[in-house]
Amino acid sequence: MEQKDTRCVFCGMTMTDWEQTHKLGCTRCIEFFEDEVGRYLIKKGVYNFAFDRKKDLNTLIDQAVDLENFEGALTLQDLLDEGDDTDE
Repeated sequence: MEQKDTRCVFCGMTMTDWEQTHKLGCTRCIEFFEDEVGRYLIKKGVYNFAFDRKKDLNTLIDQAVDLENFEGALTLQDLLDEGDDTDE
């Protein structure tokens, strides 16, 4: 299946929907779009202030852990750790 056809089985959101809004449809979407969200955060440098980036990444990490998506949580933690090096 092509990545753009990926659909969250819980809320029905597609990758195309996410690309248009950059909002997840439900907390379970991270399971389906974790790679894309991570790449987006890195590529776009979405956040202008480190505090917002840290807060949002921590929220995503908490959601991933709640969903027992530990691999996704580790990926997001790596992003958070990389940002700590540039914030100082």
